[in-house]
Amino acid sequence: MTLLRPLPVVLLCACGLLGCAEEERGMYRGRPVDGGLEPTGDGGGGAPDLLLNPDLAMNRQGPAIQILEPAMGSLIKTPRVNVVAQVTRGGGTEVTTVQTRVAGQMKTVPMSLRAGSANLYEGELDLSALRSGPIGILVDASNTNMISNTAQVTATYDAGPVLTVREPSGLSYRGSAPVVIEARGDSGIQGGGLKSLKASVQGVDIMLTLDKASAFLWTGTGTVAFQDRAFPVPLSGIQVLRAEATNLNDVTVSLERPFTIDEEGPDIEFVFPKPGQIVGGVITMTVKVTDESGVNDTSVVAVWLNDPGRFSVALTRVPGTDNFSARFDTRRLPEPRSLIYPSLSYRARDRLGNQSSRGEVLILDNTPPIMALDPPLTQVRTRDTNLATGFKCSIAFNPLGTHPALLKDGAVLGQVVTARARVTERGNIAPGLAIEHTSGIDPNSVDLLATPLVLGGAMPSPPLVVDADGKGICNNLNPLLQPTSAMTASNQALVLRLSNITVTGQPSYGDDPLPFWPRACTKPGDSTHADGLCSLLDYTEPPPGFTYAIPGEIWTIGPVTNRECAGLQLDSLNVLPEGPYCVAVRAADNAGNRNVSKPLRVCIERPVGSGACNAFRTAVMNGTLPSCLGRYDPATQTATTGPGQQCTLDPATPYPKLTGHGEPYIL
Repeated sequence: MTLLRPLPVVLLCACGLLGCAEEERGMYRGRPVDGGLEPTGDGGGGAPDLLLNPDLAMNRQGPAIQILEPAMGSLIKTPRVNVVAQVTRGGGTEVTTVQTRVAGQMKTVPMSLRAGSANLYEGELDLSALRSGPIGILVDASNTNMISNTAQVTATYDAGPVLTVREPSGLSYRGSAPVVIEARGDSGIQGGGLKSLKASVQGVDIMLTLDKASAFLWTGTGTVAFQDRAFPVPLSGIQVLRAEATNLNDVTVSLERPFTIDEEGPDIEFVFPKPGQIVGGVITMTVKVTDESGVNDTSVVAVWLNDPGRFSVALTRVPGTDNFSARFDTRRLPEPRSLIYPSLSYRARDRLGNQSSRGEVLILDNTPPIMALDPPLTQVRTRDTNLATGFKCSIAFNPLGTHPALLKDGAVLGQVVTARARVTERGNIAPGLAIEHTSGIDPNSVDLLATPLVLGGAMPSPPLVVDADGKGICNNLNPLLQPTSAMTASNQALVLRLSNITVTGQPSYGDDPLPFWPRACTKPGDSTHADGLCSLLDYTEPPPGFTYAIPGEIWTIGPVTNRECAGLQLDSLNVLPEGPYCVAVRAADNAGNRNVSKPLRVCIERPVGSGACNAFRTAVMNGTLPSCLGRYDPATQTATTGPGQQCTLDPATPYPKLTGHGEPYIL
């Protein structure tokens, strides 16, 4: 036994020497990565050699590994390195898997046989996530008996300088952009000092001033001038600065930083009003302003008539949006009823100082509609090229019809009243205007108004219609009257919504007894008649009380039945006590221009002749009916009527319509 004991010592020494020799050649055999015991080639349990490096697994029965590339102690200057190893089988088995990895990392890269070789394996490692310094590169191989060996070489990885671009930043620039880049070398490796630092745009080098604080810390500063002649075309839009730093090992690191050149003002988009839109009165202007460099909110203004001195309005941002808004009273503009096409422009600057503006033309309508419960007689003409005048005319007619129960000034009416109104829309008018632009009647604004009329007594009637805004023109219901749908007190006003009569058909003209005579709509004795524009059972003449309706202008109590071209009547038994009343109609167009009709003074008597309206008849005969007009003072909240206290009714008459199949004229 004493003779046999030294043998293992000699074998261990021999294996130790062999292991040392193999370590110099980059050949390792040992325990598996997980530190467990590897089975021997004959299936028996074998005790592996325990080395200081836990990543190494050595076993005599495993494949033999020799790393050829990279060489032991080499300098690696690229982030991707090709690993080449010679792997031969051991213990009469075949090699099954070969892979490479970086010491200390779990990620492995499979290695494959090089084409035409029986034992040369290669694979590519990515070192881009590593810092400069010593690294270990391992190759693991296994055989068909699932016995593994590992080999390792140590090398130095040079990741190159650390490069930082401080300018340009993420902002936009105008005219030029500053350049500030910083490079840091690595003092922990040989050759880690800096050799060069440069920057370029579109391949054109930017002149840098270098501040070399040390061999390992350089800062370069410069300027990119967008109009520099060194660029084939002046720079614009999105550009890219490329920075490069190289160390003494000739390892170059590059970094790209995009930046934006902004030498244009903000984008401006009309939201309201749109170009060519009809506006009037007080409007809320809204515009969308955007810019990649950011909008200077204090610079956004609206300018009317290209006159910033008198008609400039600052807009404010709507929180959380790109919209800017402000209110403006278009009646401030010169000649607000004859100005037709005002210009509106928006102006804004971005945070770089670039300014832009956009101007458009609008259509101005500050002329309210006119209306009447007892309109003047009207004629209708239509074009007729067969006549010498080029048109033909109707006889004069009342557009509201001839019903005996129609509201008339000074009339005594019974229980059921026919309430119809003619509401004619108008636009601004100026000499030379070819087309009159109208915004249309707001269908939710046409109301019938009524309030009691006091005859005699110490206290006069409260006015029905007043100048509500202090401009002298009658324009609305007295705000001190309480609106109601059924009147029970003298301080109330009956307010009933009216509906539009939707007319159908075309006007029909009979034979003119004097066809050779060039007729005109204002020539007395013209006998050509016009049928109503609402057809009723093929009548050539409407029955008594029927309306010769004008499209879109006749309003009555709804609902309206299209077949009969009529609405409902007012049953005073439900809503009005007997006695005298002031009655008017009010309406507004879609541009917000409001107007009222001349009030009518009527009396309700049930039945007619019962005597409830005797005092009213006497006042009509004597011409002593009081006015229904007055003034309202918002400061004192008082309404007054009587001599010198009346508002002025709009004196304008409807303008001839220049479009449509019927053109109404006032006689």
